[in-house]
Amino acid sequence: MIQLAGANAAIGTLWNLWDTAGSEFVETFYEILRDQAAAESDSAHASVNVAEALRRAALDIRKRRPEPYFWALFVLYGNWTIPLIKGLGGATES
Repeated sequence: MIQLAGANAAIGTLWNLWDTAGSEFVETFYEILRDQAAAESDSAHASVNVAEALRRAALDIRKRRPEPYFWALFVLYGNWTIPLIKGLGGATES
């Protein structure tokens, strides 16, 4: 439904997850996205790779919680790369 509202991508889960494990994943995922945005901020066509951030976050969680229950449930719907908007997400104003 969020894509019908205009989102380029959405992350979903295949089953319910404990709050603590979910928050660990989300913190790691957004930290990776923030780092990507900062690295791309000078590019004329800056974008973040959501699929790569999802993969890296899942691998990070897998190191701490090796059971697939904690890291194998996240799925990406929509575009795997999202352009940065100038002034948001680490992109700089021209």
